[in-house]
Amino acid sequence: MNTEETIQVIATAPPPRSLYQRHQHLLHGRLAQFLGALLIVSSLSALLWHLLPLIYRFWNHSLGQLITNLALEDARLITSTIIVPAWSNLEAAAISLPLTPPNLADLASHMTGAGLLYLLAGYLHAPFRAPLRLLAVFHGACVLFSLALPDGLAYSVEDHTRTLSIFTQGLLLLLPAVMACTHYIVERSNERRILATLLIATYLIAALPIKLLAHALLIQAASNLAMPTLFLVFGPAFDILAVTALYAWAVTWRHGPQY
Repeated sequence: MNTEETIQVIATAPPPRSLYQRHQHLLHGRLAQFLGALLIVSSLSALLWHLLPLIYRFWNHSLGQLITNLALEDARLITSTIIVPAWSNLEAAAISLPLTPPNLADLASHMTGAGLLYLLAGYLHAPFRAPLRLLAVFHGACVLFSLALPDGLAYSVEDHTRTLSIFTQGLLLLLPAVMACTHYIVERSNERRILATLLIATYLIAALPIKLLAHALLIQAASNLAMPTLFLVFGPAFDILAVTALYAWAVTWRHGPQY
């Protein structure tokens, strides 16, 4: 008697998926990345606007302490309101220092310094030679151009530092949008996006008081003939260079699997 074994196959239907499981793929798509970046930009922009009074207090307190600790009797901290249509409560910190008009001795010292810098740069290695020589030529040209103006340089230390303050503040407020158009495109981690933006914002906030005071003291010591080079090379351009360096460093944080 032959017996045959039979195997009973019971068809089972997969369990129903939840709403989250059915749409989980949307959380990792381009739309989700765009919405996440938009949320980060909006949140950080609102945060910076909300913290502006605290940032102003930090700048004014830091500048006041620096002026006091360095015993700069002629220096005064000036705070002025920035008038922008539809915006309010914007301020700019500036430093006021007395200046004497440049004379022939100042002109000779600036041109001699530019010439010496050009010659000494020839003894340096290649990565440093060209930038220093370009700086020397640029400074010499700025000095001669300043003397060719009818009224010379009419800007004061207060005007110079106020302009630096306004530019830094504008760069700070636009930083989340700038990062969204650059860093957020290559970085998909929201945590690193936020951290990189806050790192650059911290640099801009912390560096401004030191930069303003350094510019003011250099202009007072070297006359207003140093003003064009300080502003064009070590002002907004230097800030953009520093922000670019921090951005390049933040890009190197990308490691491991990207989600």
